[in-house]
Amino acid sequence: MKTKYSEAELNAQSALIRSRLLWIFIPTAIMVAGFMYYQNNSVQYNLKKYKEFQATSFSGKVTGKRKDGDCTRCERYITLDNYREELIDFDIYSKIKIGDFVQKFRGHDSVLYYLSNGEVVITDKGKFIRERYKKASQQE
Repeated sequence: MKTKYSEAELNAQSALIRSRLLWIFIPTAIMVAGFMYYQNNSVQYNLKKYKEFQATSFSGKVTGKRKDGDCTRCERYITLDNYREELIDFDIYSKIKIGDFVQKFRGHDSVLYYLSNGEVVITDKGKFIRERYKKASQQE
């Protein structure tokens, strides 16, 4: 035997379920956002990220170029001969060619791009991470 519910009862149940779900998800979302904000602005977290970046070193010949889409804000990547993929700026992407050499030394923030025309382009890739760390350490 099937039980038939009226339209009003179904609407009332639906509204009750929605309100209960909101009471669960909104506080959870607020707590997650607060945790993410705290983590991203903590000195220890920013110092860890900065040291990880400084500990990174790579070098190699450019074997491929790739961009995610055709817009100016899309990310651009180069692939090195050791299969490492690096995110690069738009202006360097337009200058660099396959066969050019890229190098980052451990303990430095700068990346060196040795172009085939003899030009050496130096970029400060650690600037954003370094500034976040300095800002967080000044706030404490």
